[in-house]
Amino acid sequence: MRRTTLRFVEMVVLLAAVPGSTALATNLIVNPSFESGNTGFSSDYSYKSPESPGNMDEGEYSVIQSLDQVHAIWAGAGSLSAQSGTNYLVANGSPNTGLSPWEQTISISQGQVAASTAASPVYYRFEAFIASVYPAGAQPQLTFEMQYEDRPWQALTTSVAPAEAFNWYLTYADGYFTLAPSSLSFRLRNAVSAAGGNDFAVDSIYFGLTTQSPSYPTDPTISGGVEIVPEPSTYAMGLGGLACGFLMRRRRRA
Repeated sequence: MRRTTLRFVEMVVLLAAVPGSTALATNLIVNPSFESGNTGFSSDYSYKSPESPGNMDEGEYSVIQSLDQVHAIWAGAGSLSAQSGTNYLVANGSPNTGLSPWEQTISISQGQVAASTAASPVYYRFEAFIASVYPAGAQPQLTFEMQYEDRPWQALTTSVAPAEAFNWYLTYADGYFTLAPSSLSFRLRNAVSAAGGNDFAVDSIYFGLTTQSPSYPTDPTISGGVEIVPEPSTYAMGLGGLACGFLMRRRRRA
């Protein structure tokens, strides 16, 4: 197993307070491993059914169990099994880098997410497994982003190019909320527009308590240095804030 620390970043997003919040206790992502098929999320890409003939085109995605269901060239170069369960999402990268192959908005009920204090942070983790599904040509550069309501999108994980095709890599971000959200949106973006190569897969998406994430405790939450909650006077001027310290890591799953 190989693990590489990518970099440390700080992100601030405007949020609204939810009084009386308590920590959430489950994965809030719907259909996180795509075991329910093509449902529970949206996409700017076009959907290709695994039952339809022909190879997948640029800007198309599918939910599959095996690469040979959607592209003979991919299947001829290697194989990829689901990181968990039997299904995963696969996409042929679009030349339009402004499109999202996967996107989901979750509504958070009062009491699901705790706001932290500087003395007692409650850590939350967003994580997903990504893979390249073709070794030749350009490799995808994948970034997950997060949005609160109509606020600007913010990068949540560092843009990652999977080092080797047909291997799953874990990308994740740990952080905490100084004010609890009422809804959050997540999306995936690919920064590469090249037609050759640029094909990727996603599986096992998670958002919830760090300590309940599938990757914990193999990749435990960071401590000390992540506690960067601003003083109330700092974020009050911005109408509220989410202070998060993130450590992004990439790990190959054999």
